[in-house]
Amino acid sequence: RMVAAAVAARAGQADSARAAIAWARRQVGGDREQGLSLDYDEAAVRMLLGEREVARRLLARYAAGRPALRAFLARDPLFRDLGRI
Repeated sequence: RMVAAAVAARAGQADSARAAIAWARRQVGGDREQGLSLDYDEAAVRMLLGEREVARRLLARYAAGRPALRAFLARDPLFRDLGRI
């Protein structure tokens, strides 16, 4: 679904992208691990939608939950325009 959200975002279909994100969030429910994984994917879609602050918050939560990946995030080309997370 998040791939579909990214495709929709790139096609200018923001409402469809946001609906796919909402569906994915509902599926994850309260599962912390799945929620963290979804944070990364959602941040990528939010960047495509131009929602940089939302993406920044999602990545900060992801980095807090997976601190070993902080260096990866700093080099990730998807998020280089965000600067330091």
